[in-house]
Amino acid sequence: MVTRALSGIALAFVTTAVQAEPLDDLTNALLRLSQPAQGRYEVSAKVVESNGKGDDKLTREGFATVSVHDTGEHLHIAYSESLLKQIDAEEQARLDDVDAPTPAIEGVHELSALPVRAAVRAADQIRRVMGEGEYLGVEDDELDGQTVQRLDFSLPESRLSKRQRKYVKSYEGIYSVWINSEGVPLASSSRVDASGRAFIFISFHVETESQRRYGEINNTLVALTDRYYHLSYGAGERFEREIQRSLSQSQ
Repeated sequence: MVTRALSGIALAFVTTAVQAEPLDDLTNALLRLSQPAQGRYEVSAKVVESNGKGDDKLTREGFATVSVHDTGEHLHIAYSESLLKQIDAEEQARLDDVDAPTPAIEGVHELSALPVRAAVRAADQIRRVMGEGEYLGVEDDELDGQTVQRLDFSLPESRLSKRQRKYVKSYEGIYSVWINSEGVPLASSSRVDASGRAFIFISFHVETESQRRYGEINNTLVALTDRYYHLSYGAGERFEREIQRSLSQSQ
């Protein structure tokens, strides 16, 4: 009986060790690829937002590009003179027509410090998301025709607003990271799906998802592409927002 018990403990230990190894590889790779490094980039954002339904539906589109200089100690975001002039023109047009198109304004709103930092310092961003939830395990998977490993993490209900959490009845949140044989992230995705009911007659549904693809520049992990999608509806309203960002190295 004692021998069987010891064998069971040993098997459990080996199983845990096998499961933990890819997580250790990922953690070590993120540490190595998050060290301060200098780099110059261009980051672009394209956004499409729609609010309402049918004849009342209002759609806005935006696009903008900024220059980013990461010194390792500071992060500088620069707006070109042509972009600033376009923003000025759009602000003036909005004074005459509140529904006038404002693509530069809409685009530049998605290039603030938080999303830009997540793009040029992607390892830190992955670690923050991993730290939100619980490690669920690892699975063999396929990415771009290659066999890789996918690590899954739960995402907590804190992803929802305080009001949404108060009325939510069903919730699912998953964060996944695909890694190569050395633990380096190749891609990630997150998905939150929640439904609930406020009071008696008002039901709501919220979906958010994101996908990122990664690369290494100057021994730093960067998000080469980033797509975020949000959908919410309820009480006769519907809201959709899709943001696509891309990063390239500049001289």
